Amino acid sequence: MDAALKALAEHRRRDILRLVWDEELAAGEIAARFDVTRPAISQHLRVLAEAELVTERRDGTRRLYRARPDTLREVQTFLAAKGDGTGGLPARKKPKLEYDVGESVRVKEGPFADFAGTIAEINADHMKLKVLVNIFGRETLVEMDFAQVSKL
Repeated sequence: MDAALKALAEHRRRDILRLVWDEELAAGEIAARFDVTRPAISQHLRVLAEAELVTERRDGTRRLYRARPDTLREVQTFLAAKGDGTGGLPARKKPKLEYDVGESVRVKEGPFADFAGTIAEINADHMKLKVLVNIFGRETLVEMDFAQVSKL
């Protein structure tokens, strides 16, 4: 799977896959459609073949290439599974909330280090807090990571 994803990261390889999706093409025919050298296209085809994204068949001296829908389906399934945030992995445990809205905290690091503040909002999913910090006599809402503050 990693080889397929790495191969697909390069735009010319994706373009080559589109060309050979519905029809088998010779390496020369593929190369003729690009503004790079034939050896460069051969290298791209080799990477696609090693990633099992295309099949290579010899016909005399010609090498013919065609997309492998089975491997592409696997990649598609893998990417679709990532859409729910879990990717098929066990659900990540929610962090234990050590803070409550309205609680007083001290900023440990960052530009507001050593300032005191009050928690106004908690985003446990992203492990962020919105803290009201008194700056020059005005309360200002500042977003911080859990790790940037400590309880008073």
